[in-house]
Amino acid sequence: LQADPSWTSLACPQDAIARGFGSPYTLFQQWQREVSARSGRAASIAVLATACSETLGPSQRPVQIFNGVGSAAGFFMLTVGGSRKLRSNARASLLYSWHQFGRYVSIEGLASAISDPVRTSALFSEGFPPSIRAAFIAAGDRQSRALTAGQADQIADAARLALLPNNGSDINRPPDSMVLVHFEPVYYEFYQSDLSGESCSAVCLAYYSSSCATDSSASSELAVDDSATFAGDNNWLLRQLCP
Repeated sequence: LQADPSWTSLACPQDAIARGFGSPYTLFQQWQREVSARSGRAASIAVLATACSETLGPSQRPVQIFNGVGSAAGFFMLTVGGSRKLRSNARASLLYSWHQFGRYVSIEGLASAISDPVRTSALFSEGFPPSIRAAFIAAGDRQSRALTAGQADQIADAARLALLPNNGSDINRPPDSMVLVHFEPVYYEFYQSDLSGESCSAVCLAYYSSSCATDSSASSELAVDDSATFAGDNNWLLRQLCP
């Protein structure tokens, strides 16, 4: 898949704000839509980089993540409560890498479990596609275990059967072992390289939440251009980093 050189580029914080991207979530969704349109694939799955790393073993499956809309705007993770004991306000990181388009988005934030079963069920049924819901229900509390090839095939077969018409399976209610976690971002980093290969034209914009300190670890090794610092809205400070 070749990147489209006609893609609109961000040049600086003023440019982002002028185009209505004073909020990082708005810019994230715009990039997500563009990737989906040009690649023909959904761009809603992220990688959970860190979340209580002391409880995450290498054999455990990555959690499924979706970003909500409207009143449910934000990032939500579906995981297993017994194996990933997320503390309240645990630090977590997400990385969306679209390298074929010269873009990535790194996000830092706080993860906390949602205790309301009604809200959990609503977000589960509305936020995840049927295939993901069926797979989680079929896996149950085995979602985070190391599986043999035979066990993995059994789960896949059960998920496929649940999706068949008139099967009678309810894939709208999450299994009791599932836990829904809300991810609240406090820092975004948007990077866009020059597709021509000229690194001097690369742009790196960082959004800092006004509710936290601005010394995010994600930007500790990048120089900040203080001459290009702007307030996007009342909740976010937008800076240009030197890649």
